[in-house]
Amino acid sequence: MEKKLTSFDPIVDSKAELLVLGSMPGRVSLEKGQYYGHKNNHFWEIVFTAVKEDDPGDYRKRIAVLKKNKIGLWDVVRSCYRDGSRDDKISDPEINDIRKATKKCRALKAIFFNGRKAEKLFREHFTDWKIDVQYLPSTSPLNTLSVKKKTKIWRKAFEKRAPYH
Repeated sequence: MEKKLTSFDPIVDSKAELLVLGSMPGRVSLEKGQYYGHKNNHFWEIVFTAVKEDDPGDYRKRIAVLKKNKIGLWDVVRSCYRDGSRDDKISDPEINDIRKATKKCRALKAIFFNGRKAEKLFREHFTDWKIDVQYLPSTSPLNTLSVKKKTKIWRKAFEKRAPYH
């Protein structure tokens, strides 16, 4: 029998204006204890380009840059079963209490979904948001859009909601 997987705690604070929600960390990310820990995932490259920051490389420093730019990070799924890292393999998902986490984000302007699975699960469980929620193309290397195209879409979404230097 597969082992039940558990996601990470949210990275949010009262200053967060944007919240990026993924579905569930992949196997490598879970092993490392880091969001988007797989070297082939484009998340960090895309986000740092979108907010016009250099990627410090170190995970703790990456999180500090997210917070500096008022970006929170979490997953829709709290726990699930999954063989491998693909979203389409998620089964029996338990959903995180997104409302509870966002209550501390008094400045929250938008929630962005990193991929269709995160969006689908969120919309199935949460229906009455007064803030903007928007799908963004997955940063996974399995998404066939080019990194350049994904970055352009993410940058436009971020700039529409919060002024970055």
